[in-house]
Amino acid sequence: MSKKSKTKSVKPNLFLPTSRLNKSQRKYCKCLMSVRRTTKNPYPICVYSLRQTGRVDFTKTPSSKKTKKSKKQFNPARTNCLLNYNYANFDLKDVQLLAKERKIPISYLNKKRKRVQFKKDTLIHKLTENYLKNKKGKSKKTLKKKKSKKSKKTKLPKKTRLSKKIKSKKSKKQ
Repeated sequence: MSKKSKTKSVKPNLFLPTSRLNKSQRKYCKCLMSVRRTTKNPYPICVYSLRQTGRVDFTKTPSSKKTKKSKKQFNPARTNCLLNYNYANFDLKDVQLLAKERKIPISYLNKKRKRVQFKKDTLIHKLTENYLKNKKGKSKKTLKKKKSKKSKKTKLPKKTRLSKKIKSKKSKKQ
């Protein structure tokens, strides 16, 4: 009596255990990493494939009609794949391609003037650092825009501004 041994192939988890991406977002991020090896711009291919399944939604507000059978939709532009990947389970080549796409150098010149590839950990650090730096810059820009809109609304009418200028000139003369 021979017993068949069932061996399950364990797939490496491509995302961090703390990742809060839903199933659709995970499929999108996984698609990006796999297609990146074959083409320079994987985004339209992955969006198209998920659009076929009806999982992509580019609207800013969630749909008001939700049923139990409806699939969760997401906006690819607002999906943060970069900080949710578990880079330990990716090859060096995958990380290098991601860094190239983000315009991060993948090699450097050593003292002997020889081109040397960065190690995987260094590239991962550069990727996350670059993402966080760009994220902070964008949030400051949006704050400035909001402040400028508020300051335009609080301006006084022309008559009162003119009268204040005249009053200030009179006070300077005295």
